[in-house]
Amino acid sequence: MRGWKKALAVVVMAAFMAAAPCSDAFAQSQELTSGQEDFLWTGEVDSVSYTLSVPENGSYVMEISYRAMESKSDVIQLEGELVWQGGSHRFPVRLARPVEYGRIRTLENGDQMRADTSISRELQRTQLRMLDSVSNEPLSFELPKGETKLTLTGVRTDFQICEIRLLPREPLADYQEIRDNGLYAEASLARNTVRIQAEDISRSSESALGARYDRSDALVEPSSTRDMLLNIAGGDNYCSDGQWMEWDFVAPQSGLYALRIKARQGFKNGLSVNRRIYLDGRIPFAEALNMAFPYSTKWQMVSLTALDGEEALIYLEQGSHTLRMEVVPGPFAEAIIKVQGLVSDLTDIYRSIVMITGVNPDKNREYNLKRDIPQLMQALTEVQKGLTEGKELLEGESGKRSGELSSITTLLTQVDSFLEEPDTIPVRLGTFKGNIDALSSLMLSISSQPLDLDYILLAAPEEASPPVNAGIWDNLCFEAGALYTSFFPKKTEEEDVLTVWVSLGRDQIQVIKDMTDHGYTASTGKKVEFSLVQQGVTEAILAGTSPDVVLFSDNQEIVNLAMRGALEPLDECEGFDLLREECQSQSFLPYEYREETYGVPLTQVFPMMFVRTDIFEELGILPPATWEELYAVIPVIQRKNMQVGIPSSDQTFGTMLWQQGQGYYNEERTATAFQNQTAVDVFTGYARLFTDYDLPVTYDFFNRFRSGEMPLAIADYTEYNRLLLAATELSGKWAMYPVPGTLRESGVDYSVLASSGQGGYVLKDSDKRDEAVEFLMWFAQ
Repeated sequence: MRGWKKALAVVVMAAFMAAAPCSDAFAQSQELTSGQEDFLWTGEVDSVSYTLSVPENGSYVMEISYRAMESKSDVIQLEGELVWQGGSHRFPVRLARPVEYGRIRTLENGDQMRADTSISRELQRTQLRMLDSVSNEPLSFELPKGETKLTLTGVRTDFQICEIRLLPREPLADYQEIRDNGLYAEASLARNTVRIQAEDISRSSESALGARYDRSDALVEPSSTRDMLLNIAGGDNYCSDGQWMEWDFVAPQSGLYALRIKARQGFKNGLSVNRRIYLDGRIPFAEALNMAFPYSTKWQMVSLTALDGEEALIYLEQGSHTLRMEVVPGPFAEAIIKVQGLVSDLTDIYRSIVMITGVNPDKNREYNLKRDIPQLMQALTEVQKGLTEGKELLEGESGKRSGELSSITTLLTQVDSFLEEPDTIPVRLGTFKGNIDALSSLMLSISSQPLDLDYILLAAPEEASPPVNAGIWDNLCFEAGALYTSFFPKKTEEEDVLTVWVSLGRDQIQVIKDMTDHGYTASTGKKVEFSLVQQGVTEAILAGTSPDVVLFSDNQEIVNLAMRGALEPLDECEGFDLLREECQSQSFLPYEYREETYGVPLTQVFPMMFVRTDIFEELGILPPATWEELYAVIPVIQRKNMQVGIPSSDQTFGTMLWQQGQGYYNEERTATAFQNQTAVDVFTGYARLFTDYDLPVTYDFFNRFRSGEMPLAIADYTEYNRLLLAATELSGKWAMYPVPGTLRESGVDYSVLASSGQGGYVLKDSDKRDEAVEFLMWFAQ
């Protein structure tokens, strides 16, 4: 860093702290005046503003130091804005709410349980990065000399701001430059090796990360032929940009250590995954920005190396230290950014063709796309060039031709043929769309960076690394031992436990079990046994083997069982009234029968309207707020050979009926309430959507919305996350709105009919009804 820039770093400090003081590592910083004095940021504070004095024109990065607090949200989310004379910049801020881990617990039968976690109050210092899952570099701001105003608006808060700094953006020195100067030149090689077991995590960015069980090799540490030991960390959960895990360790002596990591990366054939290495909160040198772990189905020892392939040594003072490994895209970032941009361009090309030919072109008609879409050939030529460059970048970084890149090759071949024979484009439009989807899925796959870790060595450089994979004979003996011990089941405690059936997947039930062990069982001492069951409980009730509690059952099943006297009414149970206050007012209706409630809601699904804002801007129309406005928008969209998606289920009819102030049943719930003109008019309007306007009765929302064939559609709100994570090329091109409403005297009614909810209930035959109700109320809250 140039000397004048060191002196001109811009710093914003909290005026005072409500909790323990932050680290004094910033004692040299200049304190500036802030318009907001309360830095213990809870939901009561909307925004915080600062006035900064930028001393010189230049490129700056923003560093935030903070302490997390207990909260219902897993992350801290803010919206930031920098405003200066002549310009502004808006940007999202996402900060981890880190957790710290206790010790792994060993049960009486020898098996192990994940360690308890709690929100870490350690000072966190992080530079803001782009939230696009493909950028390695920090978010930078080009700021002029003079005053700049920073405003942070809270979305999810509950944390303490300690300091905000704008630092000049400078490249990190490489290993060779650091090795030849300072302490490295005088330090001696370490004589003792520090071994860190990966499962002994000290802190991580989120509680979803943790220790895992692995018995793939006899040399995994620790291992047992009998007990389920948590002996590795990472896995397919440890894959998203920005996730990190930390380990505390003690260096026995000052000196130079080699970083060697026993890892397994069998997830991405032909490609590497990457981690950024921090020691005591700092990146030691440039090579630690991207430590690559190549593909291998077996365990391998990977060393941190310099650019010339030499093992890069790290200087450590004697005493306590912290090692962090953070997920980053690594050298694939440039290629991913390029190809993701091409996915967006290809989608636009496909949509422009569909506007001429329709989704299903007439095979007997001759289309002249070169005339009707003048920019088509130029756009295809640019895509062809971009795909070639992206493919070369990805193959160059992987070191060989990867089978995962076949979708790029296929699409590139098709684009080449389109340029040679443009008249064949309409009849091949379906495969073109499929190839675009495959390319988008590839980019999502490459952005994922999963990795398994067994142990980490801060090794004496002259000491040889231990073997990481057992031989055939050792593994054979290990498997034989595991087979032998399987004939002698472990003794279980002779006490009654609460039996709970869950109709979800294995991963979900494991999460529920961990949550129960660490929460309910830890606080009450009462044990719960979970079983994964997909079928109904009617047969179990008839056989006398029914459980005590069932979770995530369809709401229709709950009322059917209640009619037959199989369930315990919950209205008078302790905690029920509190739960009812916390839930949406109508969410208990599907679980009521004869003025009693037999289940509690665990999920509730309701519809939202999704709009491709880029297409709406192109067509010059606005998202409809009412059904009348929707009827006016449909023809505009259809004239461009695109479609509107409205569910043909009773959910749409029920929504339109509810917005008129009428339900399905009379007040006594003894008959339907359709014998009136309101119901007839609503049904007529509902039917017009599929008769007069010829809307599709069924449709694939995700794919059609993604391709632009369906720029407006109504779908469950859960599709929001799917679009956000799996259709990254649409970032900034879509939005979610309320379902069109009905204009009434009091205003527009946006009521919707929720459906497909899942709930939990207690069996009446349970001999532990009090414990079952207690657990159900705890779980539902």
